[in-house]
Amino acid sequence: MSTLAAQKVRFETLKSLAAASVVAGYTIVGSTFAHPVRILKVVNDTDGDVTISYDGVNDQDFIPANGAFIYDYGSDKSGQAQNLEQPVGFGVYVKRNGAAPTVKSVYVVVIYADNS
Repeated sequence: MSTLAAQKVRFETLKSLAAASVVAGYTIVGSTFAHPVRILKVVNDTDGDVTISYDGVNDQDFIPANGAFIYDYGSDKSGQAQNLEQPVGFGVYVKRNGAAPTVKSVYVVVIYADNS
């Protein structure tokens, strides 16, 4: 009987972007992903609506002021793959959607799995 190696939950350092930096064009929140993302949490704690992109070019999601979302990629499989993950090198980019936010920040939490 074989035993599967345990994977541990790991977090990248919290990424943030102050309201004053949420402008009309896309700005990355923190940095690109250093690990394949299993769970992604984005919190728009500002007083303005934001549009989200993962490539810094195309509009791909929306978060209203004081809103948030969680994508749990790791709970699903994709075809024959063992896990569904968002790849290394992508990031969360935001731009204002309407009036510019004036207070607080946008936050990104990245959760990944590690065998060590």
